[in-house]
Amino acid sequence: MDIRGATEADAEAVQRLRKHAWRARYAHPETGVTQSVLENELAVLPPTDEDLAQYRAMLAKPANRGRNLVAVVDGRVVGTVTYDRTDEGVGDIGVFVAESHDGTGVGDALLDRLIASTDETLEVAIFARNPSRAFYRRHGFSEFGQEFDHEFRAGISLPVQRLRLAR
Repeated sequence: MDIRGATEADAEAVQRLRKHAWRARYAHPETGVTQSVLENELAVLPPTDEDLAQYRAMLAKPANRGRNLVAVVDGRVVGTVTYDRTDEGVGDIGVFVAESHDGTGVGDALLDRLIASTDETLEVAIFARNPSRAFYRRHGFSEFGQEFDHEFRAGISLPVQRLRLAR
């Protein structure tokens, strides 16, 4: 496995990883987020031009340079850590791994590399019932603030929890 800085050429692979992860973990009928809503509205595949443009814009920000990473195996992106510095100076992150590489250490390696490369406070907002909460806790993150409902569109929201690695 090779871990390197993400480039614009990785935009589609990274967006696919994100959307597959959402499809696998975010369906929750009580909130209105069904598999159909994910597939047709919130995690549309292939990634839209807007998805790709947003990712490329994030990569282009000087504060984010070198902090968006991808893990590559046999020429294929199998994991990513996304990073976008907020106006408050906090690194807003997310780790996404291809289902075929879940449990192989790809996510650990990506997050460890990011943590080692910065002394900034890092934060992730995840679906509150998402099992990845344990993954972030193993890396020193802890709950920050109260759960809140993130509204994706009218009538569709999910309870979200912020986890923070303070330095």
